[in-house]
Parts: sequence; structure tokens; C-alpha cells
Amino acid sequence: MAGARARGRLGGRPPGITEDKLAAARLTPTDKRPMHAIAKTLGVSHATLHRHLNLSAAELDGGQPA
Repeated sequence: MAGARARGRLGGRPPGITEDKLAAARLTPTDKRPMHAIAKTLGVSHATLHRHLNLSAAELDGGQPA
């Protein structure tokens, strides 16, 4: 593992959603479209979308995820 890290490898599963998709989800008004429809459009599960949006809100508030 140390050798892999030295070569810039982190290991583990890649994130389920990219920053671009997350930014698009933040811009989409949820009062117009349900979350599951937004998630389907972005190609991620609704659970992944909720998890990342909750983490983002907590990071902005400086607290723990809801």
C-alpha cells in the first residue's frame, strides 16, 4: 500500500457522483422535480444523491451530516 500511495494511488471504490453532477443537482429546484427524477437524470441512485447533498449541507454549516 505504501508503494501504491507513493505512486499517487489511493485505493478504494471511486465516488458514486462527480462534482459536476453534484453541482447540477444543487442547481435543480426540488420543488419542481422530485429527487428520484433528478437522480435518474444524473445517472445515480437517489440514496447517493441524498447522501452527498446532506454531506454538502453539513460541510457548509461546519457541522455533522444530518
